[in-house]
Amino acid sequence: MAEALPGLPQGKWTDPPVLPIDPAKLPVELPRGADIPDDLDPLAEGVLMAHQAEWLADDSLLKGCAKGRRTGITFAEALDATLIAAAQRSAGGQNYFYIPDTKPKGREFI
Repeated sequence: MAEALPGLPQGKWTDPPVLPIDPAKLPVELPRGADIPDDLDPLAEGVLMAHQAEWLADDSLLKGCAKGRRTGITFAEALDATLIAAAQRSAGGQNYFYIPDTKPKGREFI
């Protein structure tokens, strides 16, 4: 069993879990992690909208765009973050930190 991190209380969390719904109660058609095909390519043509693909292709240290509601940029950034965090360091992988202005936005990003 892993040791507790210094300064963190054990078993005293007051926040609800990130997924407050019992996984057994989720719709059957919702893909589970084990159901996602190994050869799924999120960058394949037709998966992302053009502006999302352009966002992922931009490897600038600082990116900016006109942000609107329901444009898909948050999804594209979350995908980019996942790809960066999952890659080996030799392939450009690194830690990724997302700091939203509210906790619900952070949970949505995850």
